[in-house]
Amino acid sequence: MSGKAAMKKILGVLEKRFGGLRSLTEDRPLDQLILLLLSRGVAEKKAHEALATLREHFVDWNEVRVSPLHEIEAALSPLGQKGMLDKPTRIRALLSLVYSRFNRVDLDFVRDWSDRKSARKRDRLLMAISDISPGLPPILLAALDGLGAAFRNDPEINRVLTRLGLVKTGGTTPAQWRKSVREAFDDGDQLVLLWGLHLLAASYCRKSLPDCVHCPLKTSCPSADAEMEKVRAAREKAKEKARAEARRIAKKMAAEARKKARETAKREAQERKKREAEERKREARAKKEAEAARKKKAAAKKKAAAEKKRVAAAKKKAATAKKKKAAAAKKKKKAAASKKKASAAKKKTSKKKVTKKKVAKKATGKKKTAKKKAAATRKKVAKVTKRKVAKKPSKASRKKTSSESARGTSKTKKKTSSSSAARRKK
Repeated sequence: MSGKAAMKKILGVLEKRFGGLRSLTEDRPLDQLILLLLSRGVAEKKAHEALATLREHFVDWNEVRVSPLHEIEAALSPLGQKGMLDKPTRIRALLSLVYSRFNRVDLDFVRDWSDRKSARKRDRLLMAISDISPGLPPILLAALDGLGAAFRNDPEINRVLTRLGLVKTGGTTPAQWRKSVREAFDDGDQLVLLWGLHLLAASYCRKSLPDCVHCPLKTSCPSADAEMEKVRAAREKAKEKARAEARRIAKKMAAEARKKARETAKREAQERKKREAEERKREARAKKEAEAARKKKAAAKKKAAAEKKRVAAAKKKAATAKKKKAAAAKKKKKAAASKKKASAAKKKTSKKKVTKKKVAKKATGKKKTAKKKAAATRKKVAKVTKRKVAKKPSKASRKKTSSESARGTSKTKKKTSSSSAARRKK
């Protein structure tokens, strides 16, 4: 197969897998980038329809930036579920990136190359949008500066071309390949080829461990078998390395486990010895405490017995003292009673003497009084008798006078005898 036929075949496969635009119809750079994202994997007509639907649903791109994903997905319904892929996420990520980097939601400033500041902004933008999709920077350059600027010496595309056999050491160079592409394809084919090669380089034909198994060009790639063998060898090597690492880790873990087991056994032995020593100490302390308690109990018992003995002796002494005290008190009481009796007897004797004296004195006084009365009575009787004699009383009056005199004498005697009897009774 000639080089031109091989490139046509590659172009057909890339367009079928990655889609792309055959014409750059949008005037504003941001609109062109969004259209590129929409064209991935679908026909160009569907991509234009989806862009028109987005413009109808939202006021501007800033509203798309702040809208939830499900609203963007609803607006992209013309693409169908199969053509949706991750386009809403990529579109919103692109708008957020532009806003965060340049504080605006448009890229009109990239048209201006008048100063160094604008050039730096442009380079920053090209580097940043490659993270959103690797095909965006070359297509943006083609829209701004033409296909000549887009088909530059790109190491990613050179790697793909080398593996496809389109660029060979000592044969076709990248510059010759670009020249042959410009001669063999129109502008639309070149745009599709440029877009597809960048996406292929990023998705499948990576520098290390290329995904040749899933690559859409594996049947046309002479390096596919060799690369797959390299990948297989690399994977086997990685697996062997992983197994070796796993063995090393397992060995290390086993050694650590053994070391840990030894340390655990050593620690347990130390702890056991420590526990045994503590147990011995505890037993010795318990024995010592028991002996001390026994001695203390014996001493307390001895002390209690001595105290009991002392209390008994004290009680006995107190009882003896009480008895002595009672005997002394009894003796004292007896002595006091005897003394009191003697005193009473003495007092009684003295009282009797006084009474006798008083009675005798009284009796003497009474006798004297009686004598005086009798003398007075006699005197009176004698005086009366004299008068009567003088008057010569009759015999009857004389009898009467004598009887009255006798009665007075008897009364005086009775009074004297009754007072003497009363004094004797006392």
